Amino acid sequence: MTGNSFSRFYDAGSLEVSTKVLGDFGLDPLSSELMLKLGLPSRLPGEVPVVQFEAPQMADFYGEALLVVAHEPWGKELLLCLSVAGKVIAAGDGGHQFVNSRLSCFLGFLEAYEVFQAQATSSDSMPVVYSQAVMQARLEAFKRGEIHARPARQGFNRYDAIKAMAAAWGRLDPAALAEGSSWSVVLEQLEDGPI
Repeated sequence: MTGNSFSRFYDAGSLEVSTKVLGDFGLDPLSSELMLKLGLPSRLPGEVPVVQFEAPQMADFYGEALLVVAHEPWGKELLLCLSVAGKVIAAGDGGHQFVNSRLSCFLGFLEAYEVFQAQATSSDSMPVVYSQAVMQARLEAFKRGEIHARPARQGFNRYDAIKAMAAAWGRLDPAALAEGSSWSVVLEQLEDGPI
């Protein structure tokens, strides 16, 4: 994946990443190169971003050195970290769990999820309320042929969108969709409707 693949994630800017921190940690070259080239997104798109990235810092979780790169936006009980090999790991009080094989895969999964959420939200448009005067003017313009009927808009098909996103995720990082993994739980919740 190239830096251009994540352009919408970097619209709000990026957090600089310290070469020294990455070097001291010993992060694998591919992840280091991506982080030094792009930084980390300063704020993800959407009303409620899934994660909040932060300047990388080293931490020890249950005897394993990890590089903290993000946390949940509502608290720091769950941290997203990189292992020395570049794997994305969710770490918290209950231990830690594999999330993605690489940072680029994690960003790809997040981007697909954010696009899905934006599409799902945009299809839930609220009705528009016009004043009587504005509606009368619109009706008169329609009668004169100045306003043409819009073609019926194709509605959002949640099932197909979830299926397409799951297929894209599977091509990007199949290991991240293993039974019981973080992303498999997200897919299950999307299919059941809570999120």
